[in-house]
Amino acid sequence: MRDALRDTRELPETADVLIQKAVTSRPDLIAFRLGVERAQGEVRLARANRFSDVYLLAQPYTFQDNRPFGLKSPHSWAVGLTVPLPISNRNQGNILRANTNVVQTQVELAALDRQVADEVEEVVHEFHLTRDTILEMEREIVPASQRVRDAAFRKFQGGESSAIEYLVAQKDYNDVVRQYRDALVRHRRSMLDLNTAVGMRVLP
Repeated sequence: MRDALRDTRELPETADVLIQKAVTSRPDLIAFRLGVERAQGEVRLARANRFSDVYLLAQPYTFQDNRPFGLKSPHSWAVGLTVPLPISNRNQGNILRANTNVVQTQVELAALDRQVADEVEEVVHEFHLTRDTILEMEREIVPASQRVRDAAFRKFQGGESSAIEYLVAQKDYNDVVRQYRDALVRHRRSMLDLNTAVGMRVLP
């Protein structure tokens, strides 16, 4: 432990700014955006595969021996180009599948964007709720419980009440202090949850 359990500082930024930071820095969102780019690349690849490869053929030297026929033997060369025409197969199926993958990935990314925004809003609300609880307990509940316990102790010392009444007041005070401690822990957890939801260190 390198810091105090009690930390009641306010958020350094608004919820909208934190949501924007989460959208740009969350690793899961970054991975989904890369998935969208990959799906778009697969579309471009599928479209490029509509056309088969073009082959260049070269025959630099050909000799035909016509001496057995008493004719002159010719020399020749040849160059050819093979171009398959995409008449019936233009890779339509793979192109359609790749486009579908792009749409599906974009829909999933939009849903994840909304989920991240909801998570940040929820933890910001939890942060404010736990912080307000701590301040209220420090301002009202804990001092009031302490006054009741001190009054019970004075009555016990003055002989106006029994030890059992004082012990009951002390137990009630201990319960309030435990609730205060639990509120501090919940607030610290809300700070951790906020850092996790945003995807970066917002609060120490």
